[in-house]
Amino acid sequence: LDSNARFKVIVCGRRWGKTLLAIISILLNALNHPNGLYWYIAPTYRQAKNIAWRLLMSKIRLFPRWWQERCRVEKNNLMIELPNHSIIELKGAQEPDSLVGSGLDGVVLDEYAMDVYGVAPVWKEAIRPALSDKNGWAIFISSPRGYNHFFELYDYAQTQQEEGWASWKMPTRTNPYITKKELEAAKREVGEDLFSQEYEAEFKKRSGLVYKEFSREKHVIDPIEPKDIPGQWQLEIGLDFGASHPTAALFIMFDHVSDTAYVVDEHYESEWTTDRHVSAIMAKEDKWLMPLRRKRTKRIGDSQAKQTLLDYASKGYYITPTLKGSDSVDEGISVVRKRLEIDDN
Repeated sequence: LDSNARFKVIVCGRRWGKTLLAIISILLNALNHPNGLYWYIAPTYRQAKNIAWRLLMSKIRLFPRWWQERCRVEKNNLMIELPNHSIIELKGAQEPDSLVGSGLDGVVLDEYAMDVYGVAPVWKEAIRPALSDKNGWAIFISSPRGYNHFFELYDYAQTQQEEGWASWKMPTRTNPYITKKELEAAKREVGEDLFSQEYEAEFKKRSGLVYKEFSREKHVIDPIEPKDIPGQWQLEIGLDFGASHPTAALFIMFDHVSDTAYVVDEHYESEWTTDRHVSAIMAKEDKWLMPLRRKRTKRIGDSQAKQTLLDYASKGYYITPTLKGSDSVDEGISVVRKRLEIDDN
C-alpha cells in the first residue's frame, strides 16, 4: 500500500489476504481522489459478486450512516458511487466486452494466475489502454499456478523498476492470523508439492515432474555466449527422437574441472524430416564449437530407435546409442538428480 510503484505484482499464498488488499487499495484511492473510476476484476463475475462485493460493502458499513446515505449503490451492477463522485465497479474477466471503453484511474486484477487471464488478452488489449489517459495504476495479485502468464509478468516486473513496476512474494506465513500449527498441519495433509505452490507462493509445477529437485532460482543462470565459454569445456548432445511428438536435442557444456553441466541450447521440433532435423542440429553444434574450434565429444540418442539412428547416420550425423537394459532410464534419472543437488553453502 505504501509503495509508489504504478504497477504492482504480488504473489501470495492462500489465505494471505489478497482480496482484502485489493479492496482496501481501491477504496483508499477512491476516497482520496474525487471523480475517479476504479475497477476490481475477478476471473468471473460470480466470484466478484460472492467474494469481493461482500467485502467491499462490509468496509462501506464502517463509515457513518450519513456518509453511507450519500453513496449510490447499484447491487445488480456491482457498482458504488461515493459521495466524492468516485466510482468503484466489480467486473469479471470472462466478460471481456464489459472491460472496453472506460478511462480508469486504477484497477486490481485478482487471481491473475487463472487461465482466463492467459487466454483472453484482458490486460494488453482492454485494461492497459484504459489506464493511459489518466496515468492509472494496476495491481496484479494471485497465488501462483506454475510457470504461466503470471510468472512471466512477475519476472518482467523484477526488471522494470525504472518503468514503474514493483513485485513482492508473500507466503501465507506472513499473515499473522494463520498459526504455525495450522501451516504444519496443512503441509502434512496436502503434501510438499502442493504446499509449496499454495502456501509458500512458489512458482513450481512440481506434481508429476521427474526432477522435483529442479529450481529456477538455483539452476537457471544468465545466458552464456559461445565466445565466453572456457576452451576446456566440452560439448555433448543428447537426443530424443519423435515424429508427431517432438524431436528434442539438448546441447550441454561440461566443465570437467568442477564436474558441472550447463545446458546451453536446445532443438525441439515436431513433424520435421530427418534432413531438416540434421541441418538444424548441426547448425547449432557449429555455433557452440566454432568460436574456440572445440572438438565434438558425444552425440547420444535412444538405443531403441534403431532405424532412426541409421537414418541420421545416412545423412552423415552419427549418434552413439544409449546403454541398453531395463534400468538405463532409472539410472539416468538418478544421475541427473544428483547433479541437481546443489550445496547452498
